[in-house]
Amino acid sequence: MRTREVWIHAVDLDNGAQFGDFPDIVLDSLLADIVGMWRTKELGADLVLHIGGRAPLAIGEGCDAREVRGAPAAVARWAAGRGAIGLTADGEVPQSPPWL
Repeated sequence: MRTREVWIHAVDLDNGAQFGDFPDIVLDSLLADIVGMWRTKELGADLVLHIGGRAPLAIGEGCDAREVRGAPAAVARWAAGRGAIGLTADGEVPQSPPWL
């Protein structure tokens, strides 16, 4: 958890770090944590994430799915509330649910 926070705050400090610099294991861990929190809080039930060629990840069982697509770093950035750069969606990219 601390490792993920260090990476995220390095981006927040605007020192040149980007989510694309994160090791894959940090991105995967961060996304798993965020999705787990959304599910626990019953948020984002209508979201389906398409993360860089992986199988689609449905957050809940919402009937009107909003699909968000992008590379792991772009989806992690968006999910962590740091902007929707490099993502696509059907229509406008929705704001990510809060995770903390």
